[in-house]
Amino acid sequence: MHSQRATANTPQIIIDFPQLLFEISGNSAADDPAAFYQPVLDYIYNNFYEISNSSYQRSSPQITLHFYMGMIASTDLEMIRKIDELFNGIKEFTTYNYWYFHPGIKESIEQGERVKSLFLNSTRLISDSVHIK
Repeated sequence: MHSQRATANTPQIIIDFPQLLFEISGNSAADDPAAFYQPVLDYIYNNFYEISNSSYQRSSPQITLHFYMGMIASTDLEMIRKIDELFNGIKEFTTYNYWYFHPGIKESIEQGERVKSLFLNSTRLISDSVHIK
């Protein structure tokens, strides 16, 4: 399991492959996005096959990534896109992205549309004013 607590400028990250849990939530405007997200990329790369030990394993393996994103800088979005790209490269599994955005914030809606066009895995945009600040 990999987890990082949220700060004012970085999101909370929880990765628990045996439970098929991958979640990023909060604001993402890190001072150094590469340094913040590199441990996440390393963990995915080195531990993804823990999913084979999952009690939720299906005949057609899949994992869902949940992104509850508030404010996000373009450099941070690029790092999150790399996470999507890494999952896309693991062909034994199907990956789905759920990108939650605030419907009342124009920038949040535009960001969701940008994500949908940039990400390689199937991405569903979900309006969520409860969890997105």
